[in-house]
Amino acid sequence: MKRNILGVEANFLQPTKEANESSASLVQDGKLKSCIAEERLSRVKLDGRFPKKSIEEVLRLEGLDISKIDAIAVPFLHFTKTNYKYFKAAISTFFDTGVFLGKSIRKFAYFTLYNKLKSPKQHTYELNGKKFDLIYVDHHVAHASGAYYCSPFEEALVITLDGGGDGLDGSVYVGKGAKLIKLFEIPHFQSPGTMYSGITLDLGFKRHRHEGKITGLAAYGKPDLGKMGLDDLITYNKKKHRFISKKVAKHHRNLNAKSNYFYPLMDKFSKEDLAGAAQLILEREVLKFIEDAVDVAKSKGFNPEKICLAGGCFANVKLNQRILELPQISNLFVYPAMGDDGLSGGAALYAYYSQPGVTSKQNSAIEEIYRGGDFTNEQIENALKAAGLAYKYEDNVEVAIAKLLQEGRVVGRFNGRMEYGPDPWKPISISFTSLIQQ
Repeated sequence: MKRNILGVEANFLQPTKEANESSASLVQDGKLKSCIAEERLSRVKLDGRFPKKSIEEVLRLEGLDISKIDAIAVPFLHFTKTNYKYFKAAISTFFDTGVFLGKSIRKFAYFTLYNKLKSPKQHTYELNGKKFDLIYVDHHVAHASGAYYCSPFEEALVITLDGGGDGLDGSVYVGKGAKLIKLFEIPHFQSPGTMYSGITLDLGFKRHRHEGKITGLAAYGKPDLGKMGLDDLITYNKKKHRFISKKVAKHHRNLNAKSNYFYPLMDKFSKEDLAGAAQLILEREVLKFIEDAVDVAKSKGFNPEKICLAGGCFANVKLNQRILELPQISNLFVYPAMGDDGLSGGAALYAYYSQPGVTSKQNSAIEEIYRGGDFTNEQIENALKAAGLAYKYEDNVEVAIAKLLQEGRVVGRFNGRMEYGPDPWKPISISFTSLIQQ
């Protein structure tokens, strides 16, 4: 039985290239322990470089050396399987939309064959002098595992949705006991996540970084999809169990270019209305997806009233609110590190719970997501001195903060361990003396 499993989100097979958001996590006896995104240590936003700092910090926090690590799990499939799934997605996209992703089809077909013939079936990696056979975990399985195993539910519908990974844009599982049971998958190239990234770029922001700004801007918009010609930009097809969009498929020919669906409308409609249109389409079509997933789960004999969510699309809090409001859904759990920085934890969790003999997930539910390092008052003081900043020590920092706020000052408080994921999702009470900068 593998007890200590290190999950690593990185471009393992091409270490000189970057992943989306690299991170490291440690699962011990089925419980998610320390988890750190590399950006928290390197101070580079969404750092995708190999997470050497994160790995070292996770081991330090858990008091483990490499000899105690039983396995390394990574959230990607072998090249052969990944490229074959992208190839299949490109073919299905052609039959859905008539859009021929010629270069993509040829590229994925070539690399599927090349990797099948040339690439080793199993990659090994040496870490601190110890060699490991990497445990491959599908990108969306890793998302789903993080969501389900960290939830308090013993049975739940598990949904993933993002801009793509391992040839898929999403997936639907039922979590029951210690197992994930696959119901269906959403092929790549037509995701509402890609649609939403399109408007993010069109409005001058960065894809995969500033989508939250669009969510905020959308609240001020009053979109008329019919007038905009966007009513059928993307639709969820319940018969095919996937999203269909000819324009989003075409956009995949160059994702770094302005979109062919929102950008041409910028002279006619306000930025607020265009953002509102993207939000409206996202909510409308994803809700159809959720309802379809509920129906499929019920048809298989499951009770899907509780739902677990992961993947970048579920960083959209307005969408999550709409999902919880569905009459079919009684309770909802969103994996706190729902983006790719959470894949390391999900991969390690799946590697543990897929072992023969593991029959319960009672040890896996989390109550908080403060899984990174913390700092002593001495460390904080040394950092302030090194930066040449003025400071004052307070025995009762809460009272001092209240006085500053009463004076109209702005206060930022650094307190406790680093959170895992974009935002702290459940506050915890920590009582200790602290240092505040004046």
